[in-house]
Amino acid sequence: MFAVSTYHAANLQRHTLGSMSWSEYRINVALLGFNDLHSGIDKYYVSVGSEYMAFDLNKVPGSPMEFHHNDSGIQYLDEGPLQYFVVSTQLLKNYDHAEEVHVNTQRGAAVAEKVPSFWKNDVDFILPGHLYTVVWKNVFMAKVGSVQKFNLYISTFKGGADLHRVNIDIDSSLDAVNISRLTMSPGIVYYSNVVAYTFSGLQTVVSSDGIMVDSSSPISGIVYDGLGLHDIKYQNKSDIASASWHGFTDTESGVIKYTWCAGTNRNDGNCDIVPWKNIGMHTSVSTSLQNHINNGQIIYNKVIATDGVGHTTDITPSYGVTIDTTPPVPILFSHVADNFIANPSFEETNGCFKDINDISVYNLCDNDNCYQPLSWSKVGCLAAIKSDVDTAFDGRSFIYLKGSIQQNVQQISSGILYKLSFVTSHPPITTAVISNIEGSVKFGHKEYVFHIFTKENQSDIVWHLHTFYFRPNTNSSDVIISNLDRNIGFLVDNVKIQAVEVQSNSASETPVQVHTVGLHRWSSIHASWNFVDFESPITEYIWAIGNARGNAEIQHFQSVGVNNFGYNYNITLIHSSQVHVTVVAINAAGLQAKAYSAGVDIDNTPPVINQVHDGVGVDIDGQTSNIISANWDVIDPESDIDYCEWSIGLQPYGNELQPFTKTPDVKSASISFDEYIISQKTVYITVRCHNNAGLFSTATSDGVTISDIPPSSDHAVVTIIPQSLTEYSPGDYYQQDKTSVRIKWSGFTDQFGIMSFVVQFDGESIHLKNSILGINKQVSYMVMTGLDLPDTSYTASIAAMNSMYIRSSKIYTNITVNTTTPTVVCKYIYYQFRTYSGFVDPLKAVNLSIYI
Repeated sequence: MFAVSTYHAANLQRHTLGSMSWSEYRINVALLGFNDLHSGIDKYYVSVGSEYMAFDLNKVPGSPMEFHHNDSGIQYLDEGPLQYFVVSTQLLKNYDHAEEVHVNTQRGAAVAEKVPSFWKNDVDFILPGHLYTVVWKNVFMAKVGSVQKFNLYISTFKGGADLHRVNIDIDSSLDAVNISRLTMSPGIVYYSNVVAYTFSGLQTVVSSDGIMVDSSSPISGIVYDGLGLHDIKYQNKSDIASASWHGFTDTESGVIKYTWCAGTNRNDGNCDIVPWKNIGMHTSVSTSLQNHINNGQIIYNKVIATDGVGHTTDITPSYGVTIDTTPPVPILFSHVADNFIANPSFEETNGCFKDINDISVYNLCDNDNCYQPLSWSKVGCLAAIKSDVDTAFDGRSFIYLKGSIQQNVQQISSGILYKLSFVTSHPPITTAVISNIEGSVKFGHKEYVFHIFTKENQSDIVWHLHTFYFRPNTNSSDVIISNLDRNIGFLVDNVKIQAVEVQSNSASETPVQVHTVGLHRWSSIHASWNFVDFESPITEYIWAIGNARGNAEIQHFQSVGVNNFGYNYNITLIHSSQVHVTVVAINAAGLQAKAYSAGVDIDNTPPVINQVHDGVGVDIDGQTSNIISANWDVIDPESDIDYCEWSIGLQPYGNELQPFTKTPDVKSASISFDEYIISQKTVYITVRCHNNAGLFSTATSDGVTISDIPPSSDHAVVTIIPQSLTEYSPGDYYQQDKTSVRIKWSGFTDQFGIMSFVVQFDGESIHLKNSILGINKQVSYMVMTGLDLPDTSYTASIAAMNSMYIRSSKIYTNITVNTTTPTVVCKYIYYQFRTYSGFVDPLKAVNLSIYI
C-alpha cells in the first residue's frame, strides 16, 4: 500500500497568489503538491472548521465536500497541476480583526563587506585575494562634525586587530575603504572592526558580521532522472524531461543556485533537448517539450551547482533515461526437441538396478554406488529402479530419491529462456496413505518448490508433471532436484531441459500455454508465456485465472516477478468446466500488455482406449513378417487426445523390445525388427495415450506370434472311421455307406498352437474341401453327411494351420465305397493244408472241400 504524498502540500509558506480567498458563504481553496506516483489521485475531501481539524463550518456539518482531481489545471513549476475548489460553507461573519501592523521603511545600518559591482549589500564570502570594500555608512549616529577620524582593523574576532590594520587614519568624511591582496586563510571568519574617534577622545567600535574566504568549488552530487525518490531508467512520456538531484554541497559559501539542461550525449555540455536553465535552489525540475523524443532515445539530465562566490561544479550528468512509449509484446514460442540433460531417464547406471518388485522388500537406501545413474551426482539416498512392464514414464527405469540429485548442464546460452520439466510419483506402497511431499528444483540462481499430491490406498505409480522456466546467467549451470521431506522418498523420471524458440505470431494461436494436472482428489494448473520489449526490460508479470477471458474470479491477479511461468497447486478445477488464464506484463517504463490463453477444458478423466489390435486391421494372433503393427481406438470427449505412445514386450504391458515411444499417428503404429529378435516369439503391444489435460490411460494387446515354421505332421495320423450297416464289420479302407464319411485325425503339433485344419476329400467326380477350427488339439473329428458317393476309391487329406496361417504338409488316407452284393461263382471252396504230427504243417498239404 502507498499513501498519498503530502510533503509538498504541507509547505504552507508558498501559495499561489489570489487563489486563497473567502466570502460570507464560501471559501476559495487552492491545493498544490499532492502526489501519488503509483495509482494517481482520484478525489479530494475538504472540510472547513473554526479550529484545527474541525469541520463545524461545513455546509452540511460533519460531511466534507468531495472534489475530483483535475489533471488539466495550471501547472505550477514542477509540482503538478493546481487544484482550485469553491467550498460552500456556513455563514463566516464571526471573526476578529488582527492588531495593527506598523510599517518601518527606514533601512538599518551596519558595518558590511561589499564586493564592487555585486548586487548584495553585504557579502559573507569572497574569493582568495579578491578586492572587497568595507562600508559603514550611517553606522555611527553622531552630530555632524563631531567625529574626528576612523580606523579600520581586520581581525579573527570582533573588536580585534590581529590580521590587518589600515595604517592611515581615515577621514571622518569617508565611510568606505577598499581592501585587496590581503592574505586570508580559507574557513576562517574575518571581522571588519571600524573605530570612530571624536575630538574629545571618545571612541566607538562597530564590527561587521564577518567575511570568509571560499577557495574550493562545490562538491558534485547525484542526478536522478525523473521526479521520484529513485532514479528511473525508463519513462513512457516522450514530451517531458524531468530530473531531481541531491548531494551537492559547499561547506564554505554554500550552493546558491543550480543550472540544468538535457541532451542526448552524456559526456559533454551539449544540451540539444533543453538548453541550460537557471533553476534557483530547486532540487527538481520538469518541463514539457515542444518536440517528441524518438522511442528508444536516451535523455541525459545535466546539473551544475554554483556557490556563493561563483565557484561551480563540473557538469554532473545522470545515467540517462530511455524513452519507451510501447508496451511489451506477447510472442508465440515452442520448445526445441533437443534435451540438454544427459541420461534423462536414468537408463544407464554403474551396473546395477533395483527391480520394481523389490521396492517393498529391500531398503532402497542400503545400497552402494552401483545403483547410481551415470552423469548424475547424489547427496543422500538414491537408487535406480528398473521395470519391464508399463511403469516408467519414459524408458524402462527411474530413480527413488530421498536426498538430492545433481547434474552440470553444459552448452547452454546465458540469457536464453529454457524449460525444465520432469515427473514425480509416490513409491508404489500398497494399502498406505502418503501425505503431500515437497521437493525443490534449482537451476542456476533460481530455485522453486513443487508438490506431490496425497496418495490414498493406491499401489500403482501415478506420475505428476512439473514444468518450470529458467533464464541462466552463465553458459553452464547445475540442475538440482531435492526431496524436502525427511521421512519418505519419491520417484523421479524423464528430466528435460529444452530451449525456448520464438515463433512468428499468429492470429489463430495464443501466446499463453496452459496445462492442468488432476490426480487423486487434487488438481493444479500451470501456465507459461513469453513477452519481449526492445526498449525497456520487463519488470513484473501478474497472472489470473477466470471462467472467461480476462476474468479473475478463480485466482486474483498475483505477481510472479519476472518468471515466465506461474502455477497454482491450491486450486479446485471442476470437471467439464473451462478456464482462461490472463497474463499482464509490465515493463520498466510502467507500460502494460495483456495476453490470454485459449479456453482450457478441465478434464479429470483419462482417455478411453478400446481394444488394442495386433496388425493393421482386425486383431491377428500370428504372422510371419518381422514388421510389428498395431491399431487401436481411443477417445476423449472432454479434452481430446494430445498424443499416444507405444511399447513392445514379451509379456502383457511389457517393454523388453521397445520402451514407450511417441507415435506419429494417435491410432496406429508400425515398426520393423530384425528377424532374430522376434522370430518364434509372442510379442505384446502396450499403448499409452495422453489427453490435453495431462492424464493418460494404458492398454495392451492379447499378443501376436511371429513364426514362419509350419505345424509338424511327423506324427500325424488320419483314419476313416468304419461304419457298418450289418452285423459284419467292413474291411479297412472300405465302406458301403455312400451318404456319409467319418474322418478322425491326431498328432499334428505346433509350438504356438493349431488354429485350424484343412480337410480335403477327392474322388473321380467329388471334390470337397473345408476348414475346421482346432478346438480339440489332440484328436479331431469330421463327419460329412448328405453325400451321394458313387462306388469308387476316394482320397482324404488333412493339413494343420497355425496362427501364422502356415499349413503343414498333408497327411493322406484312402477309402473305397462299394455297395455291390458279392456274387457266388463256385459252390465249393477248396483249401489245402499241410499237417505235421497232428498240427497244421506247412510242409504237408491237406485237401479239404467245403460245400456251399
